[in-house]
Amino acid sequence: DGSDHSEDQTLSHNSDTAESQDHERGNQGNASTDHKPENKHFKCIFCNEEFHDYLKLKLHKRTHTGVKPFRCRVCGKEFNCQSNSVTHMRIHTGEKPYSCVHCGREFSYHSSLTNHVRVHTGEKPYKCIWCGKRFAVSTTLKIHTRVHTGEKPYKCNFCGKNFAHNTGLRFHKRIHAREKPQS
Repeated sequence: DGSDHSEDQTLSHNSDTAESQDHERGNQGNASTDHKPENKHFKCIFCNEEFHDYLKLKLHKRTHTGVKPFRCRVCGKEFNCQSNSVTHMRIHTGEKPYSCVHCGREFSYHSSLTNHVRVHTGEKPYKCIWCGKRFAVSTTLKIHTRVHTGEKPYKCNFCGKNFAHNTGLRFHKRIHAREKPQS
């Protein structure tokens, strides 16, 4: 039910504000950190990463806890921050506000445009630490890295065989589809 979710969202945002105000009040007595945000460190209790801004820490913590308080009204997909849910709506609206200056192709996401522009420029900023091969897109480097690490995160739920890439698993599953007896 949407009303329960919006109530949860309101409660979540109110508690975020209250926690932020409590934290700011706690620092008021410390003259050495007043007006010096570079001296304020908020540490993640899960991974010890430090942040200068409490709200950035709060958002970061959601990557560990899995809390996703923002839900798409169209498809129900959940997000850990409001800006991601707003950007996601472009899938449903078809909005493509970013266009390539080289060819005019349009994109829904700035990151997609950035990756696309590298096709024209030849830029490959992501370098494999094992072999030095360079890539235009970080996810392509991540997939390539599995050649060196042997990581195979995609597992067949029929036979248990593991694969380095999801396309390998999809191709493999066709074997099982052919093995199934016809009704």
